[in-house]
Amino acid sequence: MSVLVDRIDGARQSIAAGIAAVPESEPLGKKLREAVTRLDAIKQKIVATKEGGAITGEERIREHLDTAYGALLSWEGKPAAYQVERVETLRRELDDVRKEFEALDLSALTRAGGRR
Repeated sequence: MSVLVDRIDGARQSIAAGIAAVPESEPLGKKLREAVTRLDAIKQKIVATKEGGAITGEERIREHLDTAYGALLSWEGKPAAYQVERVETLRRELDDVRKEFEALDLSALTRAGGRR
């Protein structure tokens, strides 16, 4: 999960670095800004991004997984089937987000923004 969030943040930083050099009125400028917005939306599926952290009550995959592992660690017995299933469900959700991120063609935008 951390590796994926780092990859998303790195891609966002690379693309955002080229935004200042490209006017919003140009098609490339629009694509760069849309890519940053899309990356933010993908990251929001993994981690809570609102200011205030836990105070906002916002929960994403990371927070749900933290709760699941906390429940597993606080019980000395064998994990219940529903607990194991919950962790697997969160893993599948994270895999879906990873696939969504990897489906984006960010390399072309990074190269295009860097040429300016």
